[in-house]
Amino acid sequence: VIKKGVMRFEVKSIEDLRRIGIADETVKYGRNEKPEARGWGKIVAYDYNAGRIGHIGDYIEGNAKFRDGDRVALELNMDSTPRTLTFFVNDEEQMNYVSNIPAAANIHIKDDVFKVLKFEALSEPTAKHGAGSCVWEYGTEWMKYQQDNKTDEKSKKKKCIIQ
Repeated sequence: VIKKGVMRFEVKSIEDLRRIGIADETVKYGRNEKPEARGWGKIVAYDYNAGRIGHIGDYIEGNAKFRDGDRVALELNMDSTPRTLTFFVNDEEQMNYVSNIPAAANIHIKDDVFKVLKFEALSEPTAKHGAGSCVWEYGTEWMKYQQDNKTDEKSKKKKCIIQ
């Protein structure tokens, strides 16, 4: 369970890594259950085939697809306000990230062949959330049509309206 600090969890897809993400620590799984078996309300998943992230509502596209041989990382910043989850593929920060993640979270991966490369505490976040970034709030319904491609000139971040 990740509760504090800035943590980076990185894996290399060996064969068919299809989904990686986080689950609220209160989610308990039965043997052989998929992460979404208890519903989408307490998980966030990054899906390989379309480079999309999912939570409540629509999948949000725009992150890189990942395949066998790729490195996929999750960076959880539990010290920031709000807490954030940022995705990386082959060290490239992805545009869609999640804010207001739970105070305690577990990593989830199901039925895939992967190698853990890193599970480490960082002294500071590597995520920049710079120009082109789009934040999605955990605990709210995500709707694809609300992903606005306009950029806020002051912050240089994409405006992502969440209902």
